[in-house]
Amino acid sequence: MKTIYNTLLLLLCTTGLAYAQQPFTYTQYMDNLAPINATYSLLDKAGAVHALVRKQWVGIDGAPSTLIANGHLPLASIGAAAGLNIMHDEFGPEKMTEASAFLAKSVRLSEKEYLAASMSFGVRRYEARYSGLDPHDPLFQDDILETVGTLGLGLMYFIPEKFYAGVSVPRISFRELGRASVEDSRYFKNHYYLMMGFLGSLGEDIKIKPAILASYASNIPLHADISTTLYLKEAIGLGLNYRTNNEMGAILSVFLNNRLRFGYSYQFGLNSYRLGQVNDGTHEITLGYRFGEGIGFSKLL
Repeated sequence: MKTIYNTLLLLLCTTGLAYAQQPFTYTQYMDNLAPINATYSLLDKAGAVHALVRKQWVGIDGAPSTLIANGHLPLASIGAAAGLNIMHDEFGPEKMTEASAFLAKSVRLSEKEYLAASMSFGVRRYEARYSGLDPHDPLFQDDILETVGTLGLGLMYFIPEKFYAGVSVPRISFRELGRASVEDSRYFKNHYYLMMGFLGSLGEDIKIKPAILASYASNIPLHADISTTLYLKEAIGLGLNYRTNNEMGAILSVFLNNRLRFGYSYQFGLNSYRLGQVNDGTHEITLGYRFGEGIGFSKLL
C-alpha cells in the first residue's frame, strides 16, 4: 500500500495532471454528452443506453478509473426526454459515486431549430480512506465519508444532426458537508461547461464532426477538449482528440447498425515522459444501444 501511495504522490508532483479536480473526465464526450449536459439527450429521437469504462495510467496500482452508465427515454408528444445518469470515480484511496435523474424539454424556434433546457436531481457520495495508505503516518489517519444532494442545469441550442451549442452545470451541491468541503473540495466544486459540435459533409460517404468541450471551476485553470471525427459511410468513425493539459487521443467508433455502437479510445501525454515510462496510457471503451421508433434515423452528432 505504501508503494501505491509513493507512486501516486510522485505522479501528482511531477506531471501536474489535474485529474482529481476534473471528476468524470472521459475522451469520447462527443458521442455522449448527457452525463455533462442532460439536454443533449434530445438530439436523439430514439431511446438509448450507454456504458463507459475508462482506465487511466494503465499499469499503475491505484491509478484513476471511471465507470459511467446512462440512458434516456424520449417523450415525443411533449418534446421532452427523461433519463438517468450513474457515475463512479476512483483514484487511489478516493472514491466518488453519483446517481441522478433528469428531465429535458425542448421548444421549437423554427422548422429546424430548437432551444432546450434540462434539470436533474441526484446524490453524490465521496469517500477518502487515507488511513489505509500508511498506518504509521499521522497525516493519513482520518478517513472522510461525505454525502451531498446535487442539482444539475443545462441549456442547449441545436439543429438535429447539424449543430449544437450549450452550457451546463451538471452537479451543484445543495450544501457542502464537513471536512470534505474544506480538505477535499475538488470533488465538491461546481464545474461550468461549454460545449459545441457540428456535423458536416465532405462527400457522399464522408462526414466530419468537430467538437469542443470546455470546463471551468474556481481556482482551476480553464480546461478544454478539442476533437475531430471523420465518419465513413456512417459505419466507422476515426477521430483525434487534444486536451489543453497536453494530452492527445485517438478514437475509433464502429456502428454495427442504427442500434448498436462500439467505441474505443487511447490517450497519452505529449510531454509527460516520466509518467510514460511507468504506464501504458489511458484506455476507454464505450457501448451504446438505441431503441424505439427513432432508430430509423442515424445518430452521428
